[in-house]
Amino acid sequence: MEAMKISKRFFAFGILTCIAVYVAYIKWHLGSKPFVGATEGAAESRGDKLTHQAVTTDLSVFYGIMFDAGSTGTRIHIFKFAQQSRETPRLTHETFKALKPGLSAYADDVEKSGQGIKELLEVAKKEVPMELWKFTPLVLKATAGLRLLPGEKAQKLLEKVKEIFQASPFFVRDNCVSIMNGTDEGISAWITINFLTGEPLYESCSNKVAKMLYKKVHRAGEVKDLDFYIFSYYYDCAAEAGLIDKEKGGSLTVNDFEIAAKYVCKTMEISPGNSPFLCMDLTYITFLLQELGFPKSQGFKLARKIDNVETSWALGATFHYIDSLNRLQY
Repeated sequence: MEAMKISKRFFAFGILTCIAVYVAYIKWHLGSKPFVGATEGAAESRGDKLTHQAVTTDLSVFYGIMFDAGSTGTRIHIFKFAQQSRETPRLTHETFKALKPGLSAYADDVEKSGQGIKELLEVAKKEVPMELWKFTPLVLKATAGLRLLPGEKAQKLLEKVKEIFQASPFFVRDNCVSIMNGTDEGISAWITINFLTGEPLYESCSNKVAKMLYKKVHRAGEVKDLDFYIFSYYYDCAAEAGLIDKEKGGSLTVNDFEIAAKYVCKTMEISPGNSPFLCMDLTYITFLLQELGFPKSQGFKLARKIDNVETSWALGATFHYIDSLNRLQY
């Protein structure tokens, strides 16, 4: 048994250390290489001709465009970054717009799916200076909605989006449209939160790894002194249950989720209401948090935005994509 515990600790240590090194690597890459230089090199490698005007554009400001094709809607995130030489980029502005329904709603009518994509691209054209269009990466990541579709239907939707992207003036590559797996979605969201809360990513990660690996690693109780954020569908459930303001968010404990779950489930015994799955969702969240080792008094922050930037995986995924473009030069 002792040997099994030790092997589990080493396994967890390996996973967390890899994440820490990966995040530090991204930070180093972004800080040491100008992004426009990366897109310039990639464009040259595929045969694109760059004008003198584009090459001489101020390299300290650059943009990234990320489409979030979720189950309930399609959202565009237009990130504006400023970067001084040898420093980590700073996010200076985000433009966000969402349209409903999600791409998966057009599974049986692919042609109609393009209208919303084109509408959101017009938003990007207004936000990004024209001289930076060909240097601005354009990416779409599909999540739960398309993951649940039959493979052929999902592929046709992705091909339609890619066709529209390739006709746009922005920088696109063959992998500009894809379905994101759950693990990548979680890691990208984690990077986003750490970046927006101002925590130095490597130092933050390494300190937490040291604390979590001291004696035990399998329970979240070892990190009760840390701040935890809840977002995405958990945020939506809390808002739907009236636990937080839909726009402003708030703070909740595990006990708050449990009380709400019991109340909603009891109410549904009388009348199903408009949210038949809310009872199950809140109950699942409550038991998941408890099984992870959080005490009932454990507090969580629920935020839709931090510093006016959406708390989703989009920013983290944009960082990852920018890093992959930088690596094409070397």
